[in-house]
Amino acid sequence: MKVSQRVHYKQICTDKAYEELVAFLEKHRNCFDELAIFDEYSHHGAVPLEDLQKNADIIAVRIADLKRRGFQNVGIDVHCTMGHIEEGHTIFGQPFQGVVGYRGDVSGACFCNEYEDRKKFLWDKYVMYAKAKPDYIWVDDDVKYFWNGVKFTCFCPKCMERFNRKMGTSYTRETLVAEMEKPDAIALRAAWTQDICDRMTELYTLLRQAVDSVDPSIPLGLQTQHQGWSSYNLMDFESWFTALRSNKGRPGEGFYNDRNPLGVVTKALSCARQAAEYPAFVTDVQYEVENFPNYSLLQKSIRINLDEITLAIGQGMNGVLLNTFPADDVVSVRELDQLYNAYSVMRQDWDKMVAFAAGMHGWGFYPAVNRLYDTRRPLHDGESFFKLYSGSRHGVTNTYPLARIGIPLTMEPEHACGAVFTGDLADGFTKEELLGFLKKSVILDAAAAKAFIRRGLGEYIGVQVGQEYMDGVEECFTDHPVNEGVV
Repeated sequence: MKVSQRVHYKQICTDKAYEELVAFLEKHRNCFDELAIFDEYSHHGAVPLEDLQKNADIIAVRIADLKRRGFQNVGIDVHCTMGHIEEGHTIFGQPFQGVVGYRGDVSGACFCNEYEDRKKFLWDKYVMYAKAKPDYIWVDDDVKYFWNGVKFTCFCPKCMERFNRKMGTSYTRETLVAEMEKPDAIALRAAWTQDICDRMTELYTLLRQAVDSVDPSIPLGLQTQHQGWSSYNLMDFESWFTALRSNKGRPGEGFYNDRNPLGVVTKALSCARQAAEYPAFVTDVQYEVENFPNYSLLQKSIRINLDEITLAIGQGMNGVLLNTFPADDVVSVRELDQLYNAYSVMRQDWDKMVAFAAGMHGWGFYPAVNRLYDTRRPLHDGESFFKLYSGSRHGVTNTYPLARIGIPLTMEPEHACGAVFTGDLADGFTKEELLGFLKKSVILDAAAAKAFIRRGLGEYIGVQVGQEYMDGVEECFTDHPVNEGVV
């Protein structure tokens, strides 16, 4: 198993901080197969190149020194490509066109990549980091269009011009959004989301070409988001990893503290879903332990750290990316020693787990969701197309509690013994695909049963949906044999 460590920029920017970092790395060398140095501190998508060049010069020196010390895989994690959130725009300004949401709101720190000045900025940025001679470069997970400062982008003038040119139309943002909100405007929504996906593929191609202009042998890694948030981007991992020529993937999901320990199950399953849909040539899959924002053992215990990694390996990941160092300029050895001692002890067991499970596949029920959901679904009961997935309409993560009570789940439908459907997720599959699922066992909630009946498949599920009661209802067990022994 590969163990990689994220290193914050402030830990290398001064000699004093770097000395403390190196002392810690040397002390726990068994925990570090790979180091990934963040290139900056802020989440702003357009920190000036002259500032980043100073960072890159320091990073180049640190990479060379770490390699002399025997750390053989030292790379750069590019903190921002598009920009993550609305952070830093009062400091760094808005030098480029911000992404525009479907309601017309404009991001101050996340920028549209369709403009030539923006493309040049990103080209120069990735060229700069390639010249630092890293062993690899990570593209972070800020490349997305369903949430970057504002929701559901980008409807800026350049993106509207691009879409109208492809479609032979003359939409404004307002008229396009209004048309997309019509229940049966499926083809239009499919065309728009495909264009969103294409914009991402083109951006990844640009980044690959920029790095190639310096050194084509530098690998690029891609950090992805989970399909339980949205399929507005289409999650076309095949095209994206191919564009980057990348065999390194980091599936993402949030589990930042252990106030709700069972949240780790959702993260492990969400990451497994992404990894299962990576193309076969992505062989280095790193689960991130993300103890953001405080990176404190008071935030996430040593025990849950160990359990989290073990669970991730059990879900098929073959590496781990530790985002566990505090973000300031001091690596507190007193605080982190116990954690990394525990990592070191568990390391041999994790290595054995990865080796033992190589080539195996998950077995159980497949929580059914299709990355093409947004290209196929009609809108029901006045709902908006523009929403992050949650609740009863789309809630693939609503199926994950089944794993908590002992029902095995797998993210590999070809190896599943059955499928689980919730809400309207059946709308993401063709009728033929649904019939394929029905040849095995299928678990449905009431909303999913309605969806199957609406698709003309009610005769196959063996139930009818009656009147819905949501208030003043309690569950009681009958004397039916299926409930034998239940009290």
